[in-house]
Amino acid sequence: MAVFPHRSGQSDHPLRRNARVLLAALACIALIFGFFSIQQHRADMRATTRAVSGSSTTVVHRKVPAPDGTHTLNRSAVPAINASPGTHTNAQNKGTTVDWRAASGGAQPKLSEYKNLSITVDLSAQRVYVCSNGKTIYTMIASTGLNDSTPHGDFTINGRGDHFYNPSDGWGADYWVSFRNNVFLFHTVPTKQDAGTYVVSEAVKLGHPASHGCVRLTLSDAKWFYDQVPDGTPVHIS
Repeated sequence: MAVFPHRSGQSDHPLRRNARVLLAALACIALIFGFFSIQQHRADMRATTRAVSGSSTTVVHRKVPAPDGTHTLNRSAVPAINASPGTHTNAQNKGTTVDWRAASGGAQPKLSEYKNLSITVDLSAQRVYVCSNGKTIYTMIASTGLNDSTPHGDFTINGRGDHFYNPSDGWGADYWVSFRNNVFLFHTVPTKQDAGTYVVSEAVKLGHPASHGCVRLTLSDAKWFYDQVPDGTPVHIS
């Protein structure tokens, strides 16, 4: 039987065709994997977004990788409490000077030494009262929601975090403690995108309604509240 050698222009050997098919399949798989990786990344970003203060804006928790591969919130930009003067005169407060960095109620008690804790928010006085057995043990100056947007009623402390940022209005806050579904919060005066970059023009409004519904506190009070008030503590707002 005669054997004819392969000539240019004739059909490829089956092995070559199979190799090209395999390469094309691998390229398609790589593209599909890349597409789904991007979608997963976007989903992860969306998973850190929550509704805030009863409005259509969102809260984004900014995370950075830690050396051990876990994730943690970036606190590096947050200054020490009372690290520098923060006293400003609030024109709305009829000349009252509010130090938005310091403890607004004097010496802050160690709450682990008290029983039957509760929180009362007085909207008319713009004060937050921390109570034990119904007796006030610490009082804080606050700013609640504009246009009576802070919810009235009885709630429970149910979560906390180091920092959030709202891209819709360009503000965030540090040391937040939730009293309603991680939407309505106690927290510091507003920050910019980075933790610790406080918005002084908003900070000086302490003592008057100024928020979207959350309860703003001084830096020192918010940090103390974050550290000391346990989950499950009842909150009454009226």
